[in-house]
Amino acid sequence: MFSKFVFVCLMVLLITVQAFTAADMTSLGSQSLSQGRPTFFTENKGQWDEAVLFKVSGGGGLTTFIERDGFSVLSCVEDRSAEPINITHSEGLPEQLSNPDRKDRYPSKAHSLKFKFKNTLPSPIGNFQEEQTTLASASSFESSERLSWNNNYFIGNDHSKWAANCGNFQRVVLKDVWDGVDVAWRIVGKQVEFDFLVHPNTDPDVIRVECLGLTGDLKTTSNGEELIMPTSLGILRQAIPEAYQIEPDGSLEPVRAEFLVGEGSSFGVALPEGWD
Repeated sequence: MFSKFVFVCLMVLLITVQAFTAADMTSLGSQSLSQGRPTFFTENKGQWDEAVLFKVSGGGGLTTFIERDGFSVLSCVEDRSAEPINITHSEGLPEQLSNPDRKDRYPSKAHSLKFKFKNTLPSPIGNFQEEQTTLASASSFESSERLSWNNNYFIGNDHSKWAANCGNFQRVVLKDVWDGVDVAWRIVGKQVEFDFLVHPNTDPDVIRVECLGLTGDLKTTSNGEELIMPTSLGILRQAIPEAYQIEPDGSLEPVRAEFLVGEGSSFGVALPEGWD
């Protein structure tokens, strides 16, 4: 008899930038920051903080840093409410190389969120104690689908921060973040997605993610189809999970899934109609 496992797919962090002081501020400002660039996971060889495993720049001006116990997301957009910066590329150049065109650019503003994987510890039997949590962390990780080119970082005078031949990949898997649950990262177009791979005899209720750095309450939309995360730049929206059970023949059987928002700023994934 073949065992099945639940495959929970989340599209990560699609951002809608809302106007605060300028009516024409839209998400187009952030999208231009990554337009035309390929999307991939770059390994850390010392050029970033030691907690970072991989970095990826996705669509909408979002940069994600993947760690063993979670990930950080940096959003950077043009501040259209500020005075534009006049930039000319002809200053100090010979006339034949000068560019008479002047381009108005706006200063940038940014907001960072940190997502931490959490383990929930049950209260001792007979004791009325609040639920306790600890960090959940991958026991190991692997990268695959390596691209044909590498990145090199030679920045500053500190040679210990230089890194050569940093590999670029299309897929990263964090193993056993929770017992029986892997977190797999992948590229879909210009977007970054991650999957919870829930193996046989594992309850997806163990999945819990805490979001740090919000400017308001974490909640879902009225129809439950999006997770709403307020930031100083606007509302960060995360699409409803898509869940499947993988059949022995490799086909996908849909399973209804939804976000489960817990106390504070944490969320998990609920399968209200059950699974095999």
